[in-house]
Amino acid sequence: MSGNLVIVTGLVLIAIGGFLGFYGAQLNSRADNAQASKGFKAGIDKVLNTIASVKQSVAVQGGASGAATPSTTIQQPLDSEANKEAEKKLSNIEQDFSQWASDFIKNRDLKKLDLERQKLDARSKELEISKKYRPLLQYTIDVLKRVLQAYNATASAAFDIRLSDLPNNLYAVDTTVCEIGTVEFGSGVKWHVYVIVNKPADERNSPYFQIDIQDPRIKTSDVFRIEPTPPNFTVHSYGGGIAGVANKDTVGPLSSFESPIREIVQRLVETQISSLPTP
Repeated sequence: MSGNLVIVTGLVLIAIGGFLGFYGAQLNSRADNAQASKGFKAGIDKVLNTIASVKQSVAVQGGASGAATPSTTIQQPLDSEANKEAEKKLSNIEQDFSQWASDFIKNRDLKKLDLERQKLDARSKELEISKKYRPLLQYTIDVLKRVLQAYNATASAAFDIRLSDLPNNLYAVDTTVCEIGTVEFGSGVKWHVYVIVNKPADERNSPYFQIDIQDPRIKTSDVFRIEPTPPNFTVHSYGGGIAGVANKDTVGPLSSFESPIREIVQRLVETQISSLPTP
């Protein structure tokens, strides 16, 4: 490919790239259709004008090469062929792009409606899965808060409990981590509590509750997890800390999770308190 053709192709790609950026913004725009269509047409005209300008530039360069000196006589036919090739490619690009733009304008509203429908479908799926599993996850948080608060009140302890409730839509967070909060027991022992929500929402990859247990005396990971596995829920413990001591892997029915969840969470808290250093 000659130098002219490389330059021409680069200019065309830059023009089309700029337009596609504009097109993406227009597709997601909330402006009324008339204004959006007007701006969209202006973007198309800008790209087509750029192509026309480049074609004219190629033609001018081709004419200039005709006045070559004897030392460039051999190169002149090559440049002429390259210019013809560039003009042909530009014409094809211009024709294809014009046809695409025309078709897109005709179907623009349908495409926008389809995009909105996809967003609504995704949100509906998020709410459906949240409604199904939030009761289990929120109940686990509620039990954890009540058990810790009861111990603080009865034993005059000062565990720092900072736990929030779950949103109705578990997926309404910017990341895949829905933060619940922390519990600090003192002596560097801290629980990080959260729910993992893998995106996009999918029944095969349901949200799950997790506690990362941090203890300066334990050099390995220490993780406690409650995961919906329809028609059951599963409790997992990972690492060499108190999570594994308190609970072996357990399976219980989702249809009646309250009693087993309460027992499991109480046992986890009891094991943690019993393992704390003596003041």
